[in-house]
Amino acid sequence: MHAKVDGLRLDAESLTDWRYYVCQFPLSSVLSAAALGFWLTPGHRVTPTVKLDDRTIDNLVDRGVVRMETAAPSKAAWWRPLGSLAVNLLGKAALAYVGQHLVRQQAEVAAAETVETMR
Repeated sequence: MHAKVDGLRLDAESLTDWRYYVCQFPLSSVLSAAALGFWLTPGHRVTPTVKLDDRTIDNLVDRGVVRMETAAPSKAAWWRPLGSLAVNLLGKAALAYVGQHLVRQQAEVAAAETVETMR
């Protein structure tokens, strides 16, 4: 019974191991990896681009195909850099506090162990 269980366990392990499939089906594995890599990389997606001159743009606007709107000027948020600075400073202070607490606690444990070994 143990031999059958061990055999089933080894079969299950080999079926869930990727190396088994690479050894059994090398060509399919390489082609699958290549297809997956091609699909995941953004380089194969070609974005169509159109070059327009001023006359063509004016013509499209006159026909009503394209609508032109002026972009609203972006407002400089003076508080964003200050908020980022405050968050960074608070994070560093919290890490320093936790570090000091851990060092103090470790020193207490080491002192207690030293006292224990002296007894």
